Amino acid sequence: MLLLAALMMPAASHAVETASQIIAKCAAKVSAAPSIKFKFTLQYGDRTSPCDITVARQCYRMSSPEMDVWYDGVTQWTYASAQKELSITEPTTDELLECNPFAILNHYAKAYNCRRLPGKNIEIEMTAKSAASTVRKAVVDIDARTYLPQKLTVTLSNGRTFTATVGSAVEGKTLAPSFFTYDKAKYPAVETVDLR
Repeated sequence: MLLLAALMMPAASHAVETASQIIAKCAAKVSAAPSIKFKFTLQYGDRTSPCDITVARQCYRMSSPEMDVWYDGVTQWTYASAQKELSITEPTTDELLECNPFAILNHYAKAYNCRRLPGKNIEIEMTAKSAASTVRKAVVDIDARTYLPQKLTVTLSNGRTFTATVGSAVEGKTLAPSFFTYDKAKYPAVETVDLR
């Protein structure tokens, strides 16, 4: 009996984290940094594109061969380099999640139910609470050492999925607000479509 009690003590003293606690820790790690730059590969259907994104709390700036995107927490500018076209929006939460796969970390608590998938890796499945959500499901692979996301697979309401596989994540310094806004001197647009 004493042996059984002794064996059970370590298990009882080490509480297992819930899926929501793990996602909360991941989100806190990302939002606590002055900025983090993720280099990742985005796969959407049969297309693969190298991307990088710098996030600082609600703001982000993303670059890919096809476009550059800036978001200052309210306004989003999307510059299509081939057409030299700029679109300006004030995106909804769903629209942000479509553009920035890492934004889902900020919305896990109120918009998604979380559960940990079985296996050795830390994989959290997030399922939308609302049937009207554009992003129906996301699976986030989390690095057990750093608690940063390693891979995000997002399923949209139309059934399509896209996957962001992180190659590197580097914490940076505090950035000026202008870093997250469109600079027309560097990216001159032929046409501007203002959808605000």
